[in-house]
Amino acid sequence: MREATVQADGSLGSGRAANDIRLSPDETLLYVSDNLSGQVTAAHFNKTTGKVRFGCISKPLRGFETKWRFSSAIATEATSGTGSVLWVAEDGVGASPSSIGIVDVKSKNGKCTLTESTKSPAADPKSLNLCWLDAFPQRPF
Repeated sequence: MREATVQADGSLGSGRAANDIRLSPDETLLYVSDNLSGQVTAAHFNKTTGKVRFGCISKPLRGFETKWRFSSAIATEATSGTGSVLWVAEDGVGASPSSIGIVDVKSKNGKCTLTESTKSPAADPKSLNLCWLDAFPQRPF
């Protein structure tokens, strides 16, 4: 595992209480799970300088504060580019089952968008307190 030092270049947006972070496969974006605002933030990452600057933020994902209250792990669907689609672990309210948020990523010419998929959230009816997920097979690091 590589060590990294990053330096934020200004604010990283309005998301609250970052819980998990995932580097895109092409190492150009850092995805942040904003667990208390129900959003996902993407920050542009310069792997040469270690500098990070705000890119974009999603709207609160469907079901936030009604069906789930806490997001955590982020995984990317693709193993190249920006990862194309993000999966976000969503911890169900009380004894409610957890779910997985699905967020489409677009990035071009230094601009990005994070848009929740019409297929989101994916039900995970046998899971309570979902805190971790990853793509399978796992990508080599």
